[in-house]
Amino acid sequence: MEVQHLRHLLAAATSQNYVQAATVCFTSRQNIAHSIKLIEKELNVTLFVRQGNTMVLTPEGKMVANEASFIIDRLDSIKKAFDESAALERPLDVAVSTNLFAGVPSSVTTLVEEYTNNVRGVSAKNRGMLLEVGCGECYRLVSEEDLDCAIAMCMKRSFPKCEAIELANSISYVLVDSDSALAHQSHFSWEMLRDHRMLLMDAPDAQYLPLFDYLESAGFNPRKINIIPSTSSMIHLVKHSGAVGIVSEKFALNPPDGTHAIPILDMKLRWHFYLLYRTGRENDRIVAKLAENIQRLFYDDGMCGNAS
Repeated sequence: MEVQHLRHLLAAATSQNYVQAATVCFTSRQNIAHSIKLIEKELNVTLFVRQGNTMVLTPEGKMVANEASFIIDRLDSIKKAFDESAALERPLDVAVSTNLFAGVPSSVTTLVEEYTNNVRGVSAKNRGMLLEVGCGECYRLVSEEDLDCAIAMCMKRSFPKCEAIELANSISYVLVDSDSALAHQSHFSWEMLRDHRMLLMDAPDAQYLPLFDYLESAGFNPRKINIIPSTSSMIHLVKHSGAVGIVSEKFALNPPDGTHAIPILDMKLRWHFYLLYRTGRENDRIVAKLAENIQRLFYDDGMCGNAS
């Protein structure tokens, strides 16, 4: 007997009618009857008896149907597993915050590019697009646009219009000129930062919300904050203007020549890495798998922090 014969048997057992079973199986009544006869002949049993207008399973038929149901369930489970594996190969549309790749292990960068088919662009209209935008724009794209997910690096904040998985967190550092008096500091606090011109990679209220709240409450002059386009611009200004930059733990492990990285000990000013998404989308499983794999890579690299 073949798998299709067992499916015909189960459809007939459920509907108690060969015509209805044929409709469910998108075949003819004759094919349903033929499958039943083949099984009966092979097992030398009678599967159904007629009672009025219905076909009712015999005791032997119930035993065969139970076994057939188990077999079909197992086969469908195997097929589903392979379907899910194949689904994970479909590329995602992902946005990442502009300085994310400077703050994550290189293995995370490689993984994200694999999930997005390694295609970079400026819009999310084609499948497999990887966008690099500001943290606030990451949030907007996920909550308002047709985007599968975003990975944002920022200080602790909430994202009320979408779901957020914290992938990891790590210490924030201040980047200073090696020749300045600041290079001798063992650590920084937000109170120390308010006295200096700061270089940020994104809008304060998007990526640096806790720090911005601190400074605003202390009457900090917002003109002392400069939004810069790249890490190279930050390095240049740190070395030549006396300004300080806020950088990631990964960046601080190997600071550029002529600079020095000093930790910020305030727990509220740690970097948090979030994966943002909306539920109920066709690629939910792929997004969940991406989050799981990124968390594993952070853990393997020793950058897991206290992710929750």
